Amino acid sequence: MTIAAKVIFFDIGATLATPVPGDPPGSITAFALLSWAVPMLEAAQRSGARLGIISNTGDLPGSAITPLLDNAGIKKFFEKDLLIYSKDVGHSKATPEIFRLAAARAGYADEKDACLFVGEDAAERQTAVTAGLRSAAPPVFDFAKAD
Repeated sequence: MTIAAKVIFFDIGATLATPVPGDPPGSITAFALLSWAVPMLEAAQRSGARLGIISNTGDLPGSAITPLLDNAGIKKFFEKDLLIYSKDVGHSKATPEIFRLAAARAGYADEKDACLFVGEDAAERQTAVTAGLRSAAPPVFDFAKAD
């Protein structure tokens, strides 16, 4: 099935990568990319859609997560303003608010269905749909050209 979207948001854990735990507990030292991560991001990029992240980061702020995306070689795919981390915005993917905020940051507050959330967790995908976004489980490689 071909999926068209103007903005595609990805989860990180179990969608793009596996976090490598650090010390102290709760910290992350790296992201080990899943085999489909780069091909999926390349396919999304080829569609012309803008790409972002929506991730539950616990107590870790974006300033700790973004460098790990860079070290993993995937930060280049994402727009800086579309990196949505739960610690920074005060909402998790358990609530529609984080998805609404992401759509608004992308300029689609009134057209949330132009946004797609790709994540492995069915409950999070349903919350995205409740917020007005569309959703898909990874891996996804068949993205239609964005308008």
